[in-house]
Amino acid sequence: MNISKLLGIGLFLLVLSYVRCTTGGGDDIAGGTGTGNPTGGGKAVVALLADTSADSASMSKTPAQDAGPGPMPPVDLPIDPFPVTDDDSLAFTVTSAVVTVQALYFVPAAGFDCSTLTEDTQGVSCDSNGIRLDGPFEFDLLAGTSEPGIDSLMLPEGEYEGLGLLLRGDSISTVGNSGWPIQLAGTFTYEDTMHNFTILADADQLAIYREPGGPFTVKSDTVTHFVVRLHTPHWLESLAIQSCLADQNIAFDTDGTLTIGPNTGAGPCVGLHAQARANVLNSGRLEIF
Repeated sequence: MNISKLLGIGLFLLVLSYVRCTTGGGDDIAGGTGTGNPTGGGKAVVALLADTSADSASMSKTPAQDAGPGPMPPVDLPIDPFPVTDDDSLAFTVTSAVVTVQALYFVPAAGFDCSTLTEDTQGVSCDSNGIRLDGPFEFDLLAGTSEPGIDSLMLPEGEYEGLGLLLRGDSISTVGNSGWPIQLAGTFTYEDTMHNFTILADADQLAIYREPGGPFTVKSDTVTHFVVRLHTPHWLESLAIQSCLADQNIAFDTDGTLTIGPNTGAGPCVGLHAQARANVLNSGRLEIF
C-alpha cells in the first residue's frame, strides 16, 4: 500500500474518533434518550361513550375499582337514541347525553414519577392525582366526540394505568352550553302523553377509572386511545320517577317538560339528580388500547 493511501486512512480514523468523542458516543446523541435529552411523547386520544350493551358483568361498580378482564366490543358511532328505565319500570328514551369535565388526569403506573414525565411536555402539568390536562372539555356520549377535541394530545412516554375526570360545579363551558357536569335529555310517555325530560346534575369530584388489563405503555411511534364507556342500563337505578310524579313530589314545567336538578323534588324525591350523577359515573369502565 502506498503512503498516500495510508495517510488517507489515518485521517479518516482521526476524524471518526473526534466525532464520537464530541457527541458522547452512540447512546447519547441528539434525539436519543440519554440524560438531558427530551424523551418525546406519544399521541393520545380521549373519548367518553354511552355503552348500551345489556351485559353488565364487566362493568365497574365504582370508578376507582377495576372492571372485569377482556376488551370491550366495538361501537358504531354515532350511537342511536336508547331506552333506560327507572325503578318503577317507566321507560325513557335518551337522545342527548353530555359530560362536561373541568380537567383530565392521566394516571401513571406505580414507579413512574409524574413530575419527571412532564418535564419536556407542553400543555400538561403534574400534581398528586397524575398528569393534568385542563379543560373544560364537553363530551357527547352519543357522538363519541368532545369540544374541544382531544385527538392529538402529546402525552409523555411511559406506563399509565388510569384516567381521571375532574367534575366541578355547574359553570358555563367554553362551547356555550349550560355547562352542567352531567346533562341527560330525551322523551318519555306518562299517562298516555309524551313529554320531554332533562336531568341536570352538578358535581364536585374526581372520578378515576383504571384499565382492568393493567398498565399500558404510551410510545412515541403509536397512538394511544383512552376510552371510558358509561353503561346506560345503570343510569336510572334507584330512581322512582313515576312514583314521584304520582305523589306530586316532582312536577312538570309549564311547557310539559320534566326537569330534574338540584332545585327540584320534595320529600323522598329530593336528590334525584345526585343519584343519577352517581349512577352515570359509577357505570364507567376504562379501556386503553
